[in-house]
Amino acid sequence: MPQPERFALHSHARFRVIDGEGVFVLQESGEVLVVNRVAAAVVAGVREGASRAELVSRLVTRFDVEHARASQDVDALLQDLVAAGALVPTPDTSGSDR
Repeated sequence: MPQPERFALHSHARFRVIDGEGVFVLQESGEVLVVNRVAAAVVAGVREGASRAELVSRLVTRFDVEHARASQDVDALLQDLVAAGALVPTPDTSGSDR
């Protein structure tokens, strides 16, 4: 199954950046997830509506990482955050991957 292109915060998840780290509060489960600054940058992009490809491009530019590595890391992070109930896949209504 192909990876969805766009994601959003789950309606029961809240996210803030505190001292450079991202903090999710998952209201349904009462859990708190803390993510590092790279993951926080990805989530910031998700909140701005960036596609998966745009998230990868941003990591390559901002953190000087190879495209293949950034792509793998973004996919793994998005998958983990969906599994945790922090993010949900959304339909890509842009008509393209920009």
